[in-house]
Amino acid sequence: MINKIHIENVATYVSGVEFYPKKISFIYGANGTGKSTLSKVLNNEISSPMCSVTWDSDTKEDIVVYNRDFVEKNFQTDTKLKGIFSLGEESIEVQKEIEEKRKKIDEVEDEKIKAQNSINRINSEQADLRNAIEQKCWNVQKMYGAEFADALIGFRNKTKSFCDQCIKCSSTLVKENVLSLEELRIMYQAAFSKEASKDDKYKSLPISEINALDTNELLGTVIVGKSDTPIGTFIEYLKASDWVKTGVGYARKVPGKCPYCQQSLPQNIQEDIEAYFDKKYEDNKADLDGYEKAYSSMVLKVKTVIQEIESKRYAYVDYAEFDEKKTVLISKLEKNQQIIQSKVKFLSEVVEIESVISIASELVELIDQFNAKIEKNNELVENQGRARNECKDRLWDFLTLQCIEDIEKFLKEFGGREKGKKRILEQKKQREDLIKSLKAEIETKEASLTSVRPTVDAINHLLKEFGFNGFLLEVNEEKTGTYKIVRPSGEDASKTLSEGENNFISFLYFYHLCFGSQKKTGLTSKKILVIDDPISSMDSNVLFIVSTLVKNVIKNCKENEKGINQVIILTHNVYFHKEITFWGNKDALPSTQTRYYILRKVAEETTIQEYETNPIKTSYELLWKELKNANVGSANMLMNVMRRILEHYFMIIGGIDYEKCINQIEGTDKIICKALVSFINDGSHSVFEDLIFTPDDGDIENYKRVFKLVFEKLGHIDHYNMMMNKI
Repeated sequence: MINKIHIENVATYVSGVEFYPKKISFIYGANGTGKSTLSKVLNNEISSPMCSVTWDSDTKEDIVVYNRDFVEKNFQTDTKLKGIFSLGEESIEVQKEIEEKRKKIDEVEDEKIKAQNSINRINSEQADLRNAIEQKCWNVQKMYGAEFADALIGFRNKTKSFCDQCIKCSSTLVKENVLSLEELRIMYQAAFSKEASKDDKYKSLPISEINALDTNELLGTVIVGKSDTPIGTFIEYLKASDWVKTGVGYARKVPGKCPYCQQSLPQNIQEDIEAYFDKKYEDNKADLDGYEKAYSSMVLKVKTVIQEIESKRYAYVDYAEFDEKKTVLISKLEKNQQIIQSKVKFLSEVVEIESVISIASELVELIDQFNAKIEKNNELVENQGRARNECKDRLWDFLTLQCIEDIEKFLKEFGGREKGKKRILEQKKQREDLIKSLKAEIETKEASLTSVRPTVDAINHLLKEFGFNGFLLEVNEEKTGTYKIVRPSGEDASKTLSEGENNFISFLYFYHLCFGSQKKTGLTSKKILVIDDPISSMDSNVLFIVSTLVKNVIKNCKENEKGINQVIILTHNVYFHKEITFWGNKDALPSTQTRYYILRKVAEETTIQEYETNPIKTSYELLWKELKNANVGSANMLMNVMRRILEHYFMIIGGIDYEKCINQIEGTDKIICKALVSFINDGSHSVFEDLIFTPDDGDIENYKRVFKLVFEKLGHIDHYNMMMNKI
């Protein structure tokens, strides 16, 4: 069945109209509101990308449309009328067999629909899973996307594309090889920075010198002169070696005088003292002086290296650990330098310096790491195009890693459903093949047994029953599978039919086409019927005939008989609409499968409104409502209302000889009845003849009673009771 119709930018459907037809749909609209346009769209006579018909399953059914184009196409005077193939009475057994196969097709169709529903459910679940994983991946993009924007061009505004790329990368992801965020930042900065340039590497610390000067045994040695001389024994006793040594220099400036007290020195004391500080003493002192100078030089080199690093820092290098360790190293070196200088000044002291080789080695290692990053930067700068591609790959690995658990869970759940869906699709395919096979068998049987003759006989029977004796159908012997319209004399009647006759026979033709086919096959296939205003230029008698036939089609549709699966009826005629929508409580149409629509055109634009109950209240119904009104007003008004009711029912709708009821009523009631009938003949605006009848406001109830008698005498009291809500 059709479950949605959308029409836009065609004729008066300017802004677009969309509605959801049920199994049985009644569409009312005045002329020019777009009924014919709607029927043409459904018949593919109007094709537009802005119009669409949506089905409730993937099986599209045949749409058979009755409209003006149908009449013109099938009843052109220069063409032969195509025959309608149907199964004859003699093929009852075959019809039963076909019906059994058709029922089997319906059963398999139901199974196929259930399979499709399962597929739709799985698709919905997969869509939910997909939406969830897209959101989780997108949260990762929100967290890191701005920072790496240049590497994610084309992905930061497309949730689906971003998620697809993450899923793609998950298949080759090696978690152990994923770079850290800091490493990515360094790579990204070098690869995508517009100011990226090659940088100089840092000089390293003089680690070999540091290692060589990390200690010296002279620091722990007491350096004094010869102790085997009298003066030496005395100096060592006093432990004044350093003090005496200092004085020697001053004594040389003032010969014979004590540099401390300025008194005359004993003879030869100067030579004895200088002899105390022998060559070994001087050698040790010279060695220690050299060590002190070398250490100071090494410290200067270390500070120079560190100052250079401090003065030239790069954004992609983290200096936090370096700064911490270099402070410790310099502090230790300066302290050691002071200790060594003190030892040089006081050679007899025993001192010890702190080893710096360990922390210096750590700093050397850090500098090596810095230089490795500088080399990497320089390499990236040198080949930035390749570097950007590599950076993108590494970035996607990093981003994918942030949501890899969610992706793996998604792939498992989505894949499981995909396997289940594949099995159901295979089952659905098997059912489709079975349906195709059954339809082929039906077509084979139909082709061998169908004939255009039964339709001719049925249409001619209806024409005769309804008093159309001036023409009939005949099988055209000159062209197989066609009809011709002839007079009883055999003369061709196709060019001389009145508009009403032409419309009536065209509808009879359509009516039988609903249950047959213009081809030898497809007779029993399901159909969707679209009927657009079938009562144009028809008198009231034919209107009721057509209404009866249309209601028969609706009944078949309601009861799922004869392949009529859906009916859409469009009309502008209130009376026709009233007839085909009234069924009574016993045969009421199912409310869940029936809808009513009104097409309206405002400012040259069509709109549609849906109703669950019939919204069309005819002028005829309104007259009855006025009749039931206790405050009717005046007798003249009441008589006019009753006259219009009788006119509508007995002349337009019923086709009854209403005048015969006059002779069946006696006394004053007969005068009132004659007045009502005269109203029908003279019209609602005629003037009463006072000598015959003058309406009296005080006699209103009698007029109503006589009005009821008219229906009673003519055998239509049931209609009166229905309209007065007595049933």
